[in-house]
Amino acid sequence: MKEQTISVPCIGLTHPTIARLTFRLSEQGYGYRIITEGFLSRDFSDSMYTAKEIAERIAGKRFTTDIIYANAGNLESSGDSAGLMIALTFLSLLTGKALKPGITGTGRIDWNGKILPTGNMLEKAAAAKEAGATTFLMPYDPQQAVGLPSGLNYIIAGTVQEAWETVRE
Repeated sequence: MKEQTISVPCIGLTHPTIARLTFRLSEQGYGYRIITEGFLSRDFSDSMYTAKEIAERIAGKRFTTDIIYANAGNLESSGDSAGLMIALTFLSLLTGKALKPGITGTGRIDWNGKILPTGNMLEKAAAAKEAGATTFLMPYDPQQAVGLPSGLNYIIAGTVQEAWETVRE
């Protein structure tokens, strides 16, 4: 697998939305590097690097080519809550295994691969449902799990490893 596109719920400036993030491996082997087009906030950038490290540890492999992230300009929100989905995307690129269709989710991740709570869960789940997602990955957070929209399969994962085992094909 040389390219992977994911959907990530974002809380935009005016309303919740789904961002489509595409990551691909370059044809040139300069070693690991993320090339971005558009603005990335410090939180989002740090989250990508954390996700890369966690994915490499889980896969038991390291990136040897550039990772190109091509659509940063489309994000209305650029915090660190996409960390879980980015880590899963990097795992897909490293292992060649696709993510199951219809999956999206939210969650900050730490350097140990633990999925941490994030804000605006209700709005993110609603945006995911509206965009046609069928499964929503999320961290354990009882306060935010109240009132989530029906019609989505909710999966609570404590670590990136648990989430990966659930969502890969």
